[in-house]
Amino acid sequence: MLIRKERESEFDAIHAFIIEAFKTSETPDDTVQDYVRAIRENPSKYEPELALVAEIDGKIIGYIMSMKSYVETPSGRVEGMLAVAPLAVDLELRKQGIGRKLMNEMQRIAAELGYKGAFLAGNPDYYTRLGYTPSYEYDIIYEDEALSKAIYELTGRELRNCIMAYELSDGALDGVSGKIALI
Repeated sequence: MLIRKERESEFDAIHAFIIEAFKTSETPDDTVQDYVRAIRENPSKYEPELALVAEIDGKIIGYIMSMKSYVETPSGRVEGMLAVAPLAVDLELRKQGIGRKLMNEMQRIAAELGYKGAFLAGNPDYYTRLGYTPSYEYDIIYEDEALSKAIYELTGRELRNCIMAYELSDGALDGVSGKIALI
């Protein structure tokens, strides 16, 4: 398996891959592929170094993207944060560590680029195994009424339990508290 940056020439193939992957996800979402396209079209959000595919013999079997983010604190903005979305793996190849390998590679590159932390909305049962912690444990929150309602309807979980954080270096989120914001 090879993990590498996405290429512009394969954006349509990635689009189709995401549609298929999210049809069978625990929380089906038919908008994720459009979200990815919108991020790519916004240079203030898109971080091309952190849009990765996993492939075997030229076939895309996994995908991850992270976009620029920040935390709005009472005293100002803490820059250098990322929002991770989506992470997708081919249905036939799930539970083989592909998602973990994509996440680890994205986090390694992000740390090299100087990012401090990463956030995501996802299943805590899965993401805690990858080292993520509920963001409220850092006193960092994300508020989105529509997302909160959707998460609850799909999973029966409160949004606050599904917003997860990861320090890209030890102590990077120490003393950071506030609201996650997308650039």
